[in-house]
Amino acid sequence: MMKIKTTLYLIIVFFSFGYAAESMVIDSLRVHDNLLDLSYHINNLLSEKGTQALERGITAEVVHHIQLWRKKGFINPMEREYIYSIKIVYDSWERKYRIISEDENRLTSQLETVKQKCTVLTDYPISEIADLEQNEKYFISISVKFQPISAESYTAISDIFAKDEKKQEVKQKDKKGYFGVLVNLLGFGDKEFSVKSNDFIITDTGAIKFL
Repeated sequence: MMKIKTTLYLIIVFFSFGYAAESMVIDSLRVHDNLLDLSYHINNLLSEKGTQALERGITAEVVHHIQLWRKKGFINPMEREYIYSIKIVYDSWERKYRIISEDENRLTSQLETVKQKCTVLTDYPISEIADLEQNEKYFISISVKFQPISAESYTAISDIFAKDEKKQEVKQKDKKGYFGVLVNLLGFGDKEFSVKSNDFIITDTGAIKFL
């Protein structure tokens, strides 16, 4: 495996697309310990209404979808793909947020901790440098979706808007449609953020070079 003697920190200007251009920012794409590492953050993911909805019993999920592509022209083959999911539940007994991911299951009373865990990814390993072709063009695309989990949340969100209404049996397809209307009224519908890096190559010395 190629040895990298120094850590390369490169923070460059990236162009983005999706929910709002300024809402997702790639902070760095660097070579460190023979790995290509990615760091980014998202602004304005969890609104005040979203926070209130969580505290009233709605479970939410943040899904990070990261892809590494080789740039070939009309058709770009995908080299790596990662999905990182985080669930957020408010524990009304503890009066704390529960954060559940592949890395941890923890309770916290701090909303800032919830936001940090859901919106910041630091030094996420994308690939070993030895597995990438030297002087070939690559780029990374990221999409992050913030969504209520309808199977667990329908009853809770219905109660918010229909406390005094008579409950009726609803067919599953109608329930899904009703759920969509309710979450949008609450301002808690799906939010999706996307960003794409500049093209880059891995040089003969194992360094990253942006084009």
